Amino acid sequence: VLLLLSLIIIYTRINSRQNYMRPKNLLFKLPFSIYLGWVMVAVIANVSIYLVSINWNRFGLSEVFWTNAVIIVALLIFIVFLLREKDLFVMGVFIWAAFGILYSHLDAYNAQYTTIIITTSFALGSAITASFFLPKKTY
Repeated sequence: VLLLLSLIIIYTRINSRQNYMRPKNLLFKLPFSIYLGWVMVAVIANVSIYLVSINWNRFGLSEVFWTNAVIIVALLIFIVFLLREKDLFVMGVFIWAAFGILYSHLDAYNAQYTTIIITTSFALGSAITASFFLPKKTY
C-alpha cells in the first residue's frame, strides 16, 4: 500500500509538470504508468489473498461471488482512473490482467466457473470499449 501511495504521488507530480506532446516526456511517463497499473492490480490481488488467508467468512457469500465482485470493483477503479487521468497505459495493465484471469479460468479450471468467465469477459470488453470511446489525452 505504501508503494502504491508513493507511485500515486510520483504519477501526480509527473502529470502536473510535463508536456506529453514531446516523445521524451512520454518515455519518462510510460514506465510509471505501467508500474502504477501493476501495483494497483497487485494491491487488489494481495487484499484478496490476505482475506482468504485469515479465513474471512465473506459475510456468508460464496467465493465465486466475491471473485466476481473483486473483478467488477477492479474494473470500476480502472475506469475511474481512465476517466480522471485519461491514461491508456494504466488501463492496458488491467486489460492484460483480465486476459490472464480469463485464460486461467478457461484453461486451468476447464471453464468450471462460468460466472467468473462471464464477469471477466464483461470486464475485459468494458475496459477495451472504455479505452476506445472515452476522451483521451494526447500523448
